[in-house]
Amino acid sequence: MLLTKLRRRSKTNRNQTLATGIAMTDKGCVRKLNEDAVELIFPGRREALSEKGVLAVLADGMGGHQAGEVASQMAVDIIKDVYYHHPDSPEKSLNRAFSEANDKIFKMSQERDHCKGMGNTCSSIVLIDQKLIFCHVGDSRIYRSQAGKFTQITEDHTLAAELDRAGREVHSQQHHILSRAMGIGTELDFQSGIIRRIKSADRYLICSDGLYDLIDDEELSELISIKTLFLSAQSMIALAKHRGGHDNISVIILEIN
Repeated sequence: MLLTKLRRRSKTNRNQTLATGIAMTDKGCVRKLNEDAVELIFPGRREALSEKGVLAVLADGMGGHQAGEVASQMAVDIIKDVYYHHPDSPEKSLNRAFSEANDKIFKMSQERDHCKGMGNTCSSIVLIDQKLIFCHVGDSRIYRSQAGKFTQITEDHTLAAELDRAGREVHSQQHHILSRAMGIGTELDFQSGIIRRIKSADRYLICSDGLYDLIDDEELSELISIKTLFLSAQSMIALAKHRGGHDNISVIILEIN
């Protein structure tokens, strides 16, 4: 089942930033449960939008039974709550939200038998003041499409990626062994950054591995160029399902207008 979470346009008073977004998730063709969770928030209050901007979060759960579903939903709920209520800067607030989500998910995994071993990947974007702020851990991805150039702006936290970056031999079975994830320990080593040169017509894609495993970057570059965001996201998911849909598939697209 395809679930469209939100599609809206935002405008702030500071720099007249306009953004449009779409979020979709689908359980795919094989899995019985959808352990992905997505959230896209355009604050209704002008003050919140001006101070904290637009927030997008995608989490891909892992763990037995329904534990992965619990972890991913906890991640998006905690991050959005902490981010919008934390009094500090957007950068510090998003970092704090990631850390708190990790702490609470790990604590629940230790306290409840049915949640043992649960965790999740998580990728998040904030758009505010003509810049993009991101935090990321795991093997979901954030891409940028700008002036026809499609690039991955996050690094994969998998054993294969770590070995590749170290110049060592990589075997196919190592591609989906996570080297970092949210909720599996007391400390969270996540990637964060700021992109200050966002431009009108830029598009940013957050997706789970259920998408990019089945669609390569060249194809994603073409699909993200489809004019209507809904059709762009829908086409990505439809193609992944056509090719087997062996995992949950989630997509968030943000466009700078």
